[in-house]
Amino acid sequence: MAWTLTLVALRLGLAAVFATAGVAKLTDRRDFGRALRDFGVPDRLTPAFAVAVPVAELGVAAALVLPVVAWWAALAGVVLLATFMAVIGRSLARGEKPTCKCFGRLSAGQIGRKTLVRNGILLVAATVIVVAGPSRVAPGALGWVAELTGAQQLGLAAVVVIAGLLTSQGWLLAQVLRQNGRILNRVAALEGALANAPAGRPGLPLLPPGNGANGNGNGNGHNGHHHGPPGLTNGHPAPAIRLPDLDGDLVEADLRGGLTVLLFWNPGCGFCQQMLPALRTWADERSADAPSLLVIAAGSAEDNRAQGLAATVLLDADFSTAHEFGATGTPQAVLVGPDGGIASPLARGADAVARLLDARLAPT
Repeated sequence: MAWTLTLVALRLGLAAVFATAGVAKLTDRRDFGRALRDFGVPDRLTPAFAVAVPVAELGVAAALVLPVVAWWAALAGVVLLATFMAVIGRSLARGEKPTCKCFGRLSAGQIGRKTLVRNGILLVAATVIVVAGPSRVAPGALGWVAELTGAQQLGLAAVVVIAGLLTSQGWLLAQVLRQNGRILNRVAALEGALANAPAGRPGLPLLPPGNGANGNGNGNGHNGHHHGPPGLTNGHPAPAIRLPDLDGDLVEADLRGGLTVLLFWNPGCGFCQQMLPALRTWADERSADAPSLLVIAAGSAEDNRAQGLAATVLLDADFSTAHEFGATGTPQAVLVGPDGGIASPLARGADAVARLLDARLAPT
């Protein structure tokens, strides 16, 4: 009887772990996809793997709860965990330490020995179930329950409820962390803008299309929130730029050697979204003699990645770097020359930014 209860506890515990991991990955597919690429999955296969892996984990979790197929689920769990350990071990052997996204946002950190140990413990638990054999794991779909005493059945019910609660709480926590990350980035951007903008004029425009001061929402930069200091004068050395990219790696931008347009951007800005389709086309089809594009963006890495811009994007959460160039809103832009000096007045608003990039982008 004790052995039966042990197997039940192992099954339900593993089910909770696999369910939490699967749900967390599905709610954070972009970051999980990036983690897969870091582990060596080809780009063309990443979208499929980003869905297949968590779906497989959820399938194993569901099957572990059902005694009639629990042994097969444990066998599948052994295969999954052994594969995970092999991939992690290979990366560590190469001296690589990609970010672990085993539990989505719940496990943000580089892989290491602890990652192997954790997966090893889970592998041992799944192996114990497999070694026990199908007859021990599933004496009948529900027949084993009848062998339990009343107190044991109540204990089993409690374990099932707790496992369900842990799974649901894991999913809810993943959602909360995802939403809070966006909110904190937005608040930080607003605080930085308000602290550095001219008196009475908020620095970051977060108005959606149609809410401009002139009522037409055309994003042309004529509304009050685009006005501010004139920016740096031509020939002035461009301030140093040292910001994290979308992968969290700190980048020190080198603006020398060619023309570069610095675009100050915010995914939550309605005016930015109005010019986004044309900007995507320009970035995808940029000619060899066109200036390169460096995007200095507020907002989260996830939101900026969703913009789909074929350009380097650096995250300026508090907009402090943008303010060093005189930018007080978005979209705004400035041209930097090959010598690293400012080569244009600050372009304020979608039309002015479009003309700075390419006159063909500007609305007629």
